[in-house]
Amino acid sequence: MRAAQAVGSATHAPRQRWTWPRALTSLHARLRAGAIDRELARGVPSWRSPVFAARSLQVTSVRSRAALAHSLEDLVKRAGLPRSHSSGSAVIEPCCEQVWHALPQIRELTARLRSREPIASQGAAGPLELLRDGTGPCYNYTHRGALSAVLDRVAAWLDTEE
Repeated sequence: MRAAQAVGSATHAPRQRWTWPRALTSLHARLRAGAIDRELARGVPSWRSPVFAARSLQVTSVRSRAALAHSLEDLVKRAGLPRSHSSGSAVIEPCCEQVWHALPQIRELTARLRSREPIASQGAAGPLELLRDGTGPCYNYTHRGALSAVLDRVAAWLDTEE
């Protein structure tokens, strides 16, 4: 069962009237976004519950995908800035070497996110988790190609069937 079938989606199901239960499910999914995104990124099916299905619809929406693509582009832009440019900021600096090494994968991922092709919720939640994790390969050097390897896995997740 796809997420659109579990919750109901304007693009995948007949138009349904707004109801309190659906609104509360959507709100619950937004409030627990971080935890649900971690689960979705690990491969938990979006049809596990109505809350997971609602979050899946949220992260795969055109608006969320565009915001995620913009965040990835911003990561590249910040990696190109000198370190002194952001001193005094609470923003964690990206690992320039990791970002530059993964630039082809980042560009490919942003293009796919901006396209109208459907993507799996795991493929949308994966980059969200990657950007949120201040100890991950976007921001810390663990070994050469760590970010590229993760982005290659994310690219494979974009096409998984739920």
